[in-house]
Amino acid sequence: MVVTDIKKAGKNKVNIYINNKVEFQLSFQDLKHYKIVQGQEISKDTYLSIKEEILLPMAKKKALNILKYMDRSEFELRKKLQASFFPNDIIDNVIEILFRYKYLDDERYARSYIRYRKESKSWFYIKNKLKAKGIKKDIMEKLYSQEYLEEEFDPELIAIEKEINKKTYNSDLSYEKKQKLIASLYRKGFNLEKIRRFIW
Repeated sequence: MVVTDIKKAGKNKVNIYINNKVEFQLSFQDLKHYKIVQGQEISKDTYLSIKEEILLPMAKKKALNILKYMDRSEFELRKKLQASFFPNDIIDNVIEILFRYKYLDDERYARSYIRYRKESKSWFYIKNKLKAKGIKKDIMEKLYSQEYLEEEFDPELIAIEKEINKKTYNSDLSYEKKQKLIASLYRKGFNLEKIRRFIW
């Protein structure tokens, strides 16, 4: 593994390039300790030592700091760790540890996300947001059944009513205004049949 470049990446960090691609980040102190020099090769033993002694503890600390302020999905956390140039095997290791100790739980994350929004957003909107956060289909199907189908009241009906109340205080709307309101709710992902329960 030949170091093709070393570039400053913040106040006290450098990016280490292998084959012209960022392989990982180190502090200036670690750079000096491991005697890493541009144009020279990093031995396998040195690389393993860097990963075990520097990168793994650093990635754990970074992940826990991210989760300290807000719960995240695995996909979101993985992207944040990748943005800090941790190698994929280090990220996999950290993710596995976090799942094991329940610091990371996609189902818990998705359930919380749904409960906070289900009475103000459509399921279509929530589902697309969760999909973008990497939540798997089987988790979403399970939670939809629990949070929508098994509830005494349909949360989407509550959400639709709230949206209507935000738009108008007058129930005696003209046909044109009703159509505009229906179109607006439909664009937000609400079911047309459910909308018609309030606007006809």
